[in-house]
Amino acid sequence: MRASRQIKRQLAATKVVSALLFGLVAVAAMLPSPAKAWWNDDWSMRKKITLDASATGANITDPIGTTPVLIRLHTGNFRFTSAKEDGSDLRFVAGDDKTPLKYHIEKFDPLLNEGLVWVAVSNVQPGAKTEIWLYRGS
Repeated sequence: MRASRQIKRQLAATKVVSALLFGLVAVAAMLPSPAKAWWNDDWSMRKKITLDASATGANITDPIGTTPVLIRLHTGNFRFTSAKEDGSDLRFVAGDDKTPLKYHIEKFDPLLNEGLVWVAVSNVQPGAKTEIWLYRGS
């Protein structure tokens, strides 16, 4: 009698543990995964750029759609030696790692380690962070 109760308890415990493990695996499967694709193999390096429209960032509260964003490159966030002298190998890609973004290089000076690039970022959501990729080194 005692053995059957113990077996029932063990089975119940096994079912609970199995259900918890299944739940954890299901939740983990639903979490977004970071972009692992490489947009184009001709570019050897990339850098993630996060645009923060939340209250701790730009505090954008209304939808703004596609908007030009100034990306300031300097020695603290960019290695100018890894790009062409005129910046012609720079490319900007949306967070999906598939969609090229239009951009305009206003200034690119590897001697002064300064770059100003305007990027047309689509679908900037109010109160959220948007990620884009900067590719260089083709």
